[in-house]
Amino acid sequence: MGDTFSYFDKTKNPENAFHSYMLGLLTILGDEYIIRSNRESGKGRYDIMLRPFNVTKNGIVIEIKTIEDRKEDEGEVDFHKRLNHAIKKVEHQMEAKGYEKELIDNKIKNIIKLPIVFAGKQPHVFPVR
Repeated sequence: MGDTFSYFDKTKNPENAFHSYMLGLLTILGDEYIIRSNRESGKGRYDIMLRPFNVTKNGIVIEIKTIEDRKEDEGEVDFHKRLNHAIKKVEHQMEAKGYEKELIDNKIKNIIKLPIVFAGKQPHVFPVR
């Protein structure tokens, strides 16, 4: 990602750029998954969902958030606290909104919730079952 994105690619909402980038990368899975973006499921709208054609495979719900990259004067411990806070916030959002409902309604039993937090251009991925 560091070689792909430019500082000038930033928009008012940087999550949109990362969302589009991830969606583009995931299209290669189109033979095995129905790939959906920004659809209503549960009590809200997930960012990306991979619904497998084969119901025995994993269904995946992806939620993307961004935080500011590590600041020059910020210690590693403080940065990790901020990153962990963002991750917990995304996990809570996914649980509270029940984004996996569409997968459950389609008989998918194995569900992975995948919060991705970008700190600057660096993705931090923390899968939750």
